[in-house]
Amino acid sequence: RHVAFCSEYHKGKARNPKCHSPHIMDADLLMQTVADVLKKIAEYSISNRADFEALVKKSLDVQQTDRTKKQQKRVPQITTRLEQIEKVLDKLYEDNALGAIPQDRYEQMSQKYSEEYYTLKAELAEIKEQLSAFENAGGRAQ
Repeated sequence: RHVAFCSEYHKGKARNPKCHSPHIMDADLLMQTVADVLKKIAEYSISNRADFEALVKKSLDVQQTDRTKKQQKRVPQITTRLEQIEKVLDKLYEDNALGAIPQDRYEQMSQKYSEEYYTLKAELAEIKEQLSAFENAGGRAQ
């Protein structure tokens, strides 16, 4: 017999005030329940194909819209950070040129900021490409 314990119950004390016991659950019963639900979904998708397709499409549209909103918020954050890194690198170069910081420290910091800069540049390019593809698709999930 396979059993699973409630993840909210830890070492005899409930993390969740509503959870006062370990809730032993038969894993085999859980797997059978999941299989039954999947079977019902499959049957529904076959018998009500148009409704099921509309439901899935609507769900995908919502997910795509949410992802697009998050990406649109991320663009100015990345742009601002890229500008900050450019200023820091300029200042770092000046400090190195004036001898204000040791060469090895300059190289270490320069490498760290350069890695972050190029990582953010790649992320920004990917986000812009995805946003462009979304707009070209007429704002529909792909």
